[in-house]
Amino acid sequence: MATSTSDIGGTDPAPRRARVPRPLRPFRTGQYRLLATALGLSLGGSGMWAVTVVWQVVAIGAGPSELSLIATASGVGLVATALLGGVVADHASRRRIILLAQSAKAVAAGSVAVTATMDLLTPGQLIVVAAVLGIADGFFYPAYSALVPSVVPEDSCANPRHAPIQRGRAAPSGRR
Repeated sequence: MATSTSDIGGTDPAPRRARVPRPLRPFRTGQYRLLATALGLSLGGSGMWAVTVVWQVVAIGAGPSELSLIATASGVGLVATALLGGVVADHASRRRIILLAQSAKAVAAGSVAVTATMDLLTPGQLIVVAAVLGIADGFFYPAYSALVPSVVPEDSCANPRHAPIQRGRAAPSGRR
């Protein structure tokens, strides 16, 4: 009868590494965790802005028309700059773009907090700030999307068939 290594001297074989489901594999990388945290904070801040701006519009006595203009300004800012944001993300430091976009959003939202506290907030300011937030998102999202493949190992990509394409290499013939 053969003796296994676990029967000799009470030593157990080397522990197996727990299998992590493919969608969670990128979180093994510290840089991806940092990037995902930045996205989570950005989305959380955008959600808070959406709720807060409605209350601020009510507080300053503005109506649905002004709220519609504020929402439109944000959307127009995003759509108008998304392509440019992609071009810039291809040629500049993506980390720097993310940092600058988030800093611009923090300053813009901070200006609303300060002027609201001083009772000086106007619908015009909310429209401008919403446009700035949309423009910043137009740069943030392309930079984020372009940065993900460089911080996630190939074996952790959600769809391994896309990993060569994401990394700027040609896919094997017959695969797209």
